[in-house]
Amino acid sequence: TVNLLDFNGRNNRKFLDTQSWSFWYCSVDVNVPHKMMAAGDNVGNVVMMNTEGDKLWQHRLHKSKVNHVEFNPSCDWLMVTASTDKTVKLWDIRMVEGRGSALYTLEHHHIINSAYFSSNDHCKLLTTDQH
Repeated sequence: TVNLLDFNGRNNRKFLDTQSWSFWYCSVDVNVPHKMMAAGDNVGNVVMMNTEGDKLWQHRLHKSKVNHVEFNPSCDWLMVTASTDKTVKLWDIRMVEGRGSALYTLEHHHIINSAYFSSNDHCKLLTTDQH
């Protein structure tokens, strides 16, 4: 489930709910300039929605679980995903149409837990794996 929770208990909103114990969301990030959110799930899908909760698109971008989704703070159309399929992929969110539409795919030898843009210039990626 992807929820917006108010610490005071007011204005709580549910954006996504799988209604299933075998299907869940693993990662989420917010793109403030475009008023969008992305959520990755345990079967390789990424859902893009606006901050009102309207689904803009959903595509299977990886062969398996999406462990991490992150928007680039300097380039608001650039997104990175990391997966248990041992890949990190860079995306132009304006042109996503499926797995083959990645701007670049970084292959790894192990399952990838995360991929973070560098905090100083946002031009480098730090990836973590399960080895």
